[in-house]
Amino acid sequence: MGRQWCSWCFRKSWHTVIQRNILRRNVCKCRLCGQKTVKCRFCSNMARAGKTWDDECCAVHDGTIGSFDSLRIRLKNITEWRLVTKREGANIAASAKIAGVAVLGGGAVVVGMAGGAIVITVGTGLLGTFGGGVLVNKFVGEIDGFDINTRHSGSGTQVIFINGLLSQDESLLQDWRSTLQENFANNTWCELAWESKRLRDLGKLALKGAQKVAFLKGLEIAAKKGTKQAAKKFSQAILLPMALELGGNPWFVALSKAQKTGQLLADLILRADGRARYVLFGHSLGSRVIYYTLQALAEADLKKPRIREVHLLGGAVGRDQKAWTGIDSAVSGPIYNYFSKKDDVLRVLYKVGTFFTSEPIGRGPIESNSNKICNVDVKDYVGGHGEFKKSLPMYIRR
Repeated sequence: MGRQWCSWCFRKSWHTVIQRNILRRNVCKCRLCGQKTVKCRFCSNMARAGKTWDDECCAVHDGTIGSFDSLRIRLKNITEWRLVTKREGANIAASAKIAGVAVLGGGAVVVGMAGGAIVITVGTGLLGTFGGGVLVNKFVGEIDGFDINTRHSGSGTQVIFINGLLSQDESLLQDWRSTLQENFANNTWCELAWESKRLRDLGKLALKGAQKVAFLKGLEIAAKKGTKQAAKKFSQAILLPMALELGGNPWFVALSKAQKTGQLLADLILRADGRARYVLFGHSLGSRVIYYTLQALAEADLKKPRIREVHLLGGAVGRDQKAWTGIDSAVSGPIYNYFSKKDDVLRVLYKVGTFFTSEPIGRGPIESNSNKICNVDVKDYVGGHGEFKKSLPMYIRR
């Protein structure tokens, strides 16, 4: 076989025939990763093979990635992220899902399922390259409404702001505008959108009105009793109506999606112009997104950090020292953690959502000896989870 793209390691390699067949495709071996491969049914690139199965399609035609070449693409700006997922070949697997089956080689097969589920892990040093490109292709499809848009054009350091829980009538920029105009009027502002509908559904229940009272009261009762019986009563009285309304448990899903969004953002930052520097603002689950971005960038071990400073408001992420050890290496300047003991949403929702194993940074200081991490108690300005952003101009530190 010639030199073709491998759907195991996503690199262009020579594939040596190790088993010649008449009624099925020849089985080959990738010289770079050593995995078994077979020719894709729809192009000259190589699909994955195993002991008892062969994938019908390569990673492009089974929908895993848009193209092999785009995995290594460099970006002028993070807002060009769609170039990483730009499709150059048909997603045959998606077509098969619509049709039910695809007829290939004279038999009915479910395209892309022969090899089982694809699990993607990205090792240190692979973000911003082909490994991160695979991750971006995967996560963009799993994070509803993911996008990065420029909301104000400027120069120098770019400001990225990321929301958490949203009220129904709130635009993504609305509560950030006054702070950014006062402190970053000459800079570019970028809005990272993610799971906006889910965040609004959560905000509707947790941020205002009678629903908030019932929501938090039910959570608190279950948290204090901590029994299966209490959890059962709680789920019937509180969670079931919410599940029917929201189509699942939005808080647990959002916690998971925040991690994926953070890792995705880290890859795009590493993939963009290396001279670009960023200031990150995050509220609630948006702070959780930033935490995972910093974690990934810290593991990349850059000589010159891409992040200049960080502002975390009512963060829905744990504050124990072990979790934050080494995170500061991703930032050249300060990491500001603004917290308030008056945040009842985090007091109850976060603890229940993490099965009582963690305390959020939005209600207390990050436990760290780093001189870059600055904990700021803002209880005099913030009386609840929904007040962090609109009160920010009164307590922001620079």
